[in-house]
Amino acid sequence: MYYGMKALFFIAFFFIFGAPTSSGQSVSVTGNAGVSSDYYDFSSSDSTLRPRRPEFNYRVSISPTISIGKKIKLPFTFLYTKKNPSAILPLSPDNFSLKSLSDPNNNIGFHPKFDWVTIHLGTHTADFSTLTSGNIAIFGAGIDLTPKKFRLAYSDGFVTWAIRPDTMLNLEGTYRRRLQAIKIGYGKSERSGFFLNAVKTKDELGSLKNEPGLKTIPQEGIVFSTDFRIFFSKKVVFSGEIGASGFSKNQNDQEITDNPYTVLPTSLFTFRQSSRADLAGLAALKFNFKTWGVTLQSRYFGAGFVPAGYNFVETDLLEYTIEPRLQMFNNKLLLNGTLGLRKDNLSQTKIATTNRFIGNMSVVIIPSKQFSIASNYSNYGMRNDIQNDTLRIEFISQNFSVTPMFKFKTSETEHTITLTYNAAVFEDKNLLTGVLGSNNVKTFSGNYSVGIGKLSFGLMAFRTQNKRLNYEQIINTASFRVGLAILKKALNISTSVVYSSVAQTAQSVDSRLLFRPQVRWKLPKQTSINLTGSFQAYQYGSVRNNASYKETLLQVAVNKGF
Repeated sequence: MYYGMKALFFIAFFFIFGAPTSSGQSVSVTGNAGVSSDYYDFSSSDSTLRPRRPEFNYRVSISPTISIGKKIKLPFTFLYTKKNPSAILPLSPDNFSLKSLSDPNNNIGFHPKFDWVTIHLGTHTADFSTLTSGNIAIFGAGIDLTPKKFRLAYSDGFVTWAIRPDTMLNLEGTYRRRLQAIKIGYGKSERSGFFLNAVKTKDELGSLKNEPGLKTIPQEGIVFSTDFRIFFSKKVVFSGEIGASGFSKNQNDQEITDNPYTVLPTSLFTFRQSSRADLAGLAALKFNFKTWGVTLQSRYFGAGFVPAGYNFVETDLLEYTIEPRLQMFNNKLLLNGTLGLRKDNLSQTKIATTNRFIGNMSVVIIPSKQFSIASNYSNYGMRNDIQNDTLRIEFISQNFSVTPMFKFKTSETEHTITLTYNAAVFEDKNLLTGVLGSNNVKTFSGNYSVGIGKLSFGLMAFRTQNKRLNYEQIINTASFRVGLAILKKALNISTSVVYSSVAQTAQSVDSRLLFRPQVRWKLPKQTSINLTGSFQAYQYGSVRNNASYKETLLQVAVNKGF
């Protein structure tokens, strides 16, 4: 709490006095600071209905950047959120500790940059390549050196903290995971380049107590890759990445000593009975001209390939896609599309091999400033190669939408009308019985907004109809919004009312009423105040024995730029 009060003191300092300046040297401070809080109340007639938020929460943020001359920058980020014991994220028993600072809700980091040297302390993103760490956030330390066209980067820290399994919250639990990443190569952005990457992750065995019945399994992984880009010109670029990974599902498994990968020391990676190794590759050739363009892409993921930074990725597949783009008649006709084919089970370790077709096309027509129309069509189908009817799969999913928009003025009044029709059809054919299963969803929506001087009004309505073989659901929603902008649009006051009904087959109707006021005030010296309220009443029908709940939410936020 002491540190939180200090942060509030610094925020108040900037609010009252503004950013300090120096006349002797070229020193400047820019950034922003803010505090916000949420107040929530929930009541229901059914004890099984639970509140969706904590009763009180606050956030403190400050992100100043001190610039000294042209080559020295000292950016600092402090985003701290009050801990909530009911949250699913890992939380420390202390209000302010190393563990709570690294909570995914928070972002605490210092990133000084001295010419071509950048240092990371705290939360930062080890964004080295697609097949290694991706854009995973890491809490630790790192350095990024970019002398001339060379680059050497290294990061070391934790990507998850230990979470004890909890059956009440449906948590499987995780060990504390350490990540180490390195990147070395030659090349600048928007130029040709060649880089080598290595990322290692390992769960710490001692971070969770070995309790009886513990099902959480410690894992370990390593991945090496080389990524490159070749700029034939600014309009023609070829890029790609090739990677190899080793991954152990369980560190407690027996070690394998006679494996073909003994070139790796055990300090880097230990091969065990649950370990697997495989390859992956990405390639893209882009042609980007003023009125047209096309991107040719391919992806390959071996069945055993696991990116060290993120374990959840679809593997054992080969995919080809082509994405054309065309602009015609002075950008009054815009065409975009995607065509592709994906095949899985390349390793022949599954019962079936599926072939999937991917298709998407969008058309935007802008004949005038007052009228435009956009449409989109997508097609996704799958079929496997099994001849046994009981295991055979064949389905197709299609989606079509069209959205016309009208804009016109009458004296000082501006009108905008937007209409949308969307149809989504999913058909699944059972080749054994011949029965065709389907899920047919149609949505109609309309929006009308008008501005009359300082006043603005908006009307919106939509209807969604979902039809299945023996089930139908219809959702109707209507809303009205009114806003007032005064003091040269510095003060904006608005409120909206939303009513919804949900009708389902053989059930009485659910209903929801929502009232949402909002005040946004821009003050001098880059200061703003935001107040947002939300009052909702929901009445269930027979689907939940006519239960009901009410919830109130008030959000207050103050921000200051400097």
